[in-house]
Amino acid sequence: MSRSAPALRQPLPARRLVAAACLALAVLALASCSAPSTRGPGPPRNVPPEHDGALITYWADNRPREDGRYRNGRRHGHVRGYHPDGSLAFAGDFEDGVPTGQLVQHYPGGALAVEQRVVDGVLHGERVEHFPGGGVAARIAMHEGQRHGEFVRFHPDGRVALRGRCERDVPVGVWEEFAADGRRVRELHYIADGRPAAEAGVGAANDEPAALQAAPPPAAYLETVFDADGKISIQTWARRAGADWITRITTWTPDGQQTGLFELRNGTREGREQVFDTAGVLRLDGRYRDDRREGRWEVRDAQGQLVSVTEWRDGVEVARPETGPGAP
Repeated sequence: MSRSAPALRQPLPARRLVAAACLALAVLALASCSAPSTRGPGPPRNVPPEHDGALITYWADNRPREDGRYRNGRRHGHVRGYHPDGSLAFAGDFEDGVPTGQLVQHYPGGALAVEQRVVDGVLHGERVEHFPGGGVAARIAMHEGQRHGEFVRFHPDGRVALRGRCERDVPVGVWEEFAADGRRVRELHYIADGRPAAEAGVGAANDEPAALQAAPPPAAYLETVFDADGKISIQTWARRAGADWITRITTWTPDGQQTGLFELRNGTREGREQVFDTAGVLRLDGRYRDDRREGRWEVRDAQGQLVSVTEWRDGVEVARPETGPGAP
């Protein structure tokens, strides 16, 4: 991406301006705690608003707080910030107070925290996050301030914890989650009804991966949860219908036998509900409306014979037509 001289820079779109402001505030927070805000005798505590050129500012105990170049009191050039303990907090290049180029952040004590590339104050390129004790915690492809491309989070030992792809900050395709021992524990398929996922509906998907809870979901997804042996235990299919999320959940035994089916609307029971025993025999069958039983409900024995029938209206039993083997 090209970069103009500061005096010729055109206004950024509103989204990028917000992202740039947030990033600048985050960098500032790395090197700002309880230092006095007023100037007095001794080393400078803050950068004077009119200052041009190099300057070192100091914490109250006279340890360096920030070291760099400034123009009109704003960071302009290479700047390094320090934690109160004296360890490096961040280092990067700035133009008129906006980070540009490679920006590196550190935990208190000096351990590497984040490596990222910034263009006009907006993340653009790979963002690499590190654990406080060392090792890569995440690799996230960024494009103009949005997650776009490969997204991987790791366990402290380097094994993959979460893996998938984003398009314009939206999860797409297959996402996989892994336990610390390497077992795959969950798989999600993000689907968008034939459209790019980023152009699909908005809202909050059920049980979306924690790493992506802030991102708008696509129009539909399929989630599969695996047991300790890698066998399917739960599958969840969800899709958007207008402003609603329609969800169907099925549960399974390790040998592949279905044990339940549950339908929901926006997290509330709405639609079919079935319960099977471990032999695969349907034992309970009915429907819900607005989280209340509605219509005909059937109970069957281990041989699949009908043993009772009840009628429900708005969650209240209104009739028990017949009970016992052979009931219609």
